[in-house]
Parts: sequence; structure tokens; C-alpha cells
Amino acid sequence: MDMNHKLLSGSSLNDAVVENRNGDTIGSIKDLMIDSKTGQVSYAVLAVDAGFLNLGSKYFAIPLQALTFDYD
Repeated sequence: MDMNHKLLSGSSLNDAVVENRNGDTIGSIKDLMIDSKTGQVSYAVLAVDAGFLNLGSKYFAIPLQALTFDYD
């Protein structure tokens, strides 16, 4: 195993805050979609709050490779 990689549980990513490169919060991870044939995570479901009082959310499929993780 490459020691530069860390294992993460799916539950540890649920509701994880997602920020842009400027540090602004843009949403949170709502779920991970797993390919049943390969067992690999296909993408993360990003929920972005929208609307009055953030009562509605828009969902986006984000490849896990597009995310950078802050382990602190």
C-alpha cells in the first residue's frame, strides 16, 4: 500500500464540508456512489445549498479525484 494514501470510511465523509480553493464553503458531501462491479467509488454527491434560507439543495456528482482532503 502506498503510505501517501489514507483510508477513509464512507461515514466519515457524510456531511463533510466542501470548500473551494479560497476557503469558502460551497456545500457538503451527502453520499458516495460505489460501482458494484469494481467496488470503487465512482463519485461523491455534493449538496449545494440554494434558495431562501437554504431550504433547497442542488446535487452534483463530483469525481473523488477532484477533491483534496484535509485530515486535520
